[in-house]
Amino acid sequence: VIQAGLRDQSPYVRKTAVLSCLKMHNYSADALASSDMVNQLYTMLRDRDPQVVTNCINALNEILAAEGGMAINKPIIHHLLNRIKEFNEWSQCVVLELVARYKPESPQETFDIMNLLEERLRHSNSAVVLAATKVFLELTQDMPQVHAQVYARLKAPMMTLIAGGVFEQGFICLKHIALLTTRVPDVFAAEYKHFYCKYNEPSCVKLLKLDILTAVATQATVPEIVDEIAEYITEPDANVARAAVAAIGKLGVRVPECGGGVVEQLLKLLEVDIDHVSAE
Repeated sequence: VIQAGLRDQSPYVRKTAVLSCLKMHNYSADALASSDMVNQLYTMLRDRDPQVVTNCINALNEILAAEGGMAINKPIIHHLLNRIKEFNEWSQCVVLELVARYKPESPQETFDIMNLLEERLRHSNSAVVLAATKVFLELTQDMPQVHAQVYARLKAPMMTLIAGGVFEQGFICLKHIALLTTRVPDVFAAEYKHFYCKYNEPSCVKLLKLDILTAVATQATVPEIVDEIAEYITEPDANVARAAVAAIGKLGVRVPECGGGVVEQLLKLLEVDIDHVSAE
């Protein structure tokens, strides 16, 4: 019955049959292994319906989890990339996760894949942008010069994502930026004002922005950043106020040339009549 469903003319029946293969694996892995269904699923990666293809990828990854997921090669990856515009946002993320595991055969192939994915960095969906970001970084791990250029290329889409949308989306993007700043703080150094806290942001976002500000600060920007952070000590949330004081101290350690100004600001904060600020 399942094999008949995999060959059905209706894409709805085919995609449901693919999930049935997965359920069969969960109930009787030996029965699935003795059949030809896994090979059929690989063949169906070229199905004309994008959702059927997505279900095949998900099913193969779970069925072959013990082997590290479905096997991938150049023809499979390039076929999926050439059709990526046909997939919905969720399916694009599934394909991009697969591409991130792929090891190109040559630098030229790496550039070809990056060219195919260039538009994904400008996608309106943040999940697609972040998935494409992961692919770019993974593909260029062994190419230091190109890897550095990729960080710079990723700055614009990342900054666009934190500027719009709900705070949940902004928080996820900020987490990615926080990770990137630990590797290449200079890339976001000129954008430090984008990480200033807004009064209506949740505390988790403010705390994350404080971490980023301390990472991207330079000798030229520390004085302005210190003045900005000093405004946060009156925050109603004591955790944010304490983190602001700690961030000022970290700036003095990270940029020793500005230590005098940082110490001066900390001495001023001692005069503030807020117990947790003075204690910090």
